[in-house]
Amino acid sequence: MAITDLIGAFAAATAAVAALVGLRYARQSARAAKQATALGHESAEAAQATVRLAEEARKEAERDYERHRLERIGELVEQLFWVSSLEPSHNVDDQFRAKMNLLTQALVGREDSLPDCALVLQAANARYVKDPASKARFEIRRRLQAVESESASR
Repeated sequence: MAITDLIGAFAAATAAVAALVGLRYARQSARAAKQATALGHESAEAAQATVRLAEEARKEAERDYERHRLERIGELVEQLFWVSSLEPSHNVDDQFRAKMNLLTQALVGREDSLPDCALVLQAANARYVKDPASKARFEIRRRLQAVESESASR
């Protein structure tokens, strides 16, 4: 009986050691899981920050594009205004026609949002451009100021 008791005690001790080893590995696994969860949360936060930065960069690029496009339209309107001021003529010369063609291209898709600029396109010659171009200059100025104030508020 002593041998069976010894074998039983040895088996119990082995089982206890195995349980302790299992418990140790379970604790290590739990710590590793907590660390992995924390890293996952940090990664998610970093991804969200990256998405926010990308969205802000996209919006800034859109504002820059809008500003550039408005500046180009404004330059063309300004040139047409001065053509009409310096050479008020009933003739349609090449310079006038070229500027009108460039303005027509620049205003594609913008006729509704820039109605005063679109009215410039209806002028038959340089003589009739001055008034609509003058109004269009102010329209462009207002739009550029709006873009700038939107950019400054960010």
